[in-house]
Amino acid sequence: MKTATLFIFMLALFSCYAQEVNYDQVIPTDSAVGLTFEEKLVRLAWKNYPQNKIWEHRTIQAEEQVLQSKLGWLKPVSIQLYYGEPHINPDFNSTFFPRYNLGVNVNIGEILTTPSRIREKEEEVNIATANLHTQKHFIRAEVIRRHQKYLMQLELLKVHIQIQEQTNNAFLDITRKFKEGRANLNEYTNTALVYNQSTERKLESEGELRIAKAQLEELIGVPLESVQ
Repeated sequence: MKTATLFIFMLALFSCYAQEVNYDQVIPTDSAVGLTFEEKLVRLAWKNYPQNKIWEHRTIQAEEQVLQSKLGWLKPVSIQLYYGEPHINPDFNSTFFPRYNLGVNVNIGEILTTPSRIREKEEEVNIATANLHTQKHFIRAEVIRRHQKYLMQLELLKVHIQIQEQTNNAFLDITRKFKEGRANLNEYTNTALVYNQSTERKLESEGELRIAKAQLEELIGVPLESVQ
């Protein structure tokens, strides 16, 4: 029993490691085919939303700083060339004074701290990469959320349009009956109130749909109708 439990635990642990995220697949590539409409929206949002470019450039910037840090190994070493007196004054004649002096200076402190600076810059690359991956997840989730909200508002508007049409027919019918004396004022007033409320909800639903569409287009950067 203990052996079986241990085996199941190890299998679950292996499964967790096997399910690591492939961040190159979070956002569909340009070469990907057979994408759903929603996946196309995700791809467009990643290409067109300006905030994404910031995280991409920060990653590139961090990688450049690592390269500069590695070149910093040469920084603590300096070579200096001095002209001796015989070089400056041709009439000066002395075997004790060379024409040139070559000096090499080594900053030990700089050499000892260079590996630490390189590791620090490499960690900044890791942080920038993690932020870029986080942005990919955010864009994907936000596009799907806004698209689903848009679809929901679209269906709600259809419902409100249908209700408004029904209440409009009822209002026209009660108006005719009221004029003919076959309906009282209370019936007419109640039907008119229901019709007005349904019209108001329809207008509100139209506004919510336009807002949901605008919020989605804010991410994808193009009119929703142009997405193919």
